[in-house]
Amino acid sequence: MTPDRSPETKAPILLVFAREPVAGQVKTRLAAAIGAEAAAAAYRELTDATLAYAVAARVQGIVASVELWCTPDPASPYFRELAARHGMALHLQCEGNLGDRMSDAIRAALTRASAALLIGTDCPALGAAGLHAAATLLRSHNAVLGPAEDGGFVLVGARVPVRFDGVDWGKAHTLRDTRADFARAQLRWGEIAMSWDVDEPADLARWRADGGIPGCA
Repeated sequence: MTPDRSPETKAPILLVFAREPVAGQVKTRLAAAIGAEAAAAAYRELTDATLAYAVAARVQGIVASVELWCTPDPASPYFRELAARHGMALHLQCEGNLGDRMSDAIRAALTRASAALLIGTDCPALGAAGLHAAATLLRSHNAVLGPAEDGGFVLVGARVPVRFDGVDWGKAHTLRDTRADFARAQLRWGEIAMSWDVDEPADLARWRADGGIPGCA
């Protein structure tokens, strides 16, 4: 696929939110079932899968570049190795709740590009195809959402700064709250097909049954 660099359809920047995979600090719901060390190992696998399809999207011209937005320390050896391996810029997530951090990252990205997509590292099913669908919607909308089966969302994108002031994070109505925030802001947004993320042992088994890494579909 040849990237379209015209002003109206210029490819967005892709922002990937990631945590350092420290046992006991990532995938806590999964850890309650399989143990902290196993959950941290799964998180590393999911991060690798996410970055694999992110790079595939960059190569295909779906996104212009990929940035890794890190917590707690982008200068850690883990993040520096990922950045060197994949050719990604590192950024520090700001303080605050998830909505504050996403708003800040999107706002910063929009100073460098006309549009931004943001994902986490726990939706390997999204793939480059999901990113393509979202980038396509951003050509005719000023925001985009990727609904998740659990009532949240796996992707958000925008051509304008967005806020998540009315969102109750980690609940079954996170997507509903976000839609309401976007409606209050009078945003015109589109939504890609529903996907799923990895939070529970059944989700991990589902992903591995589908082939696990590399997640580039």
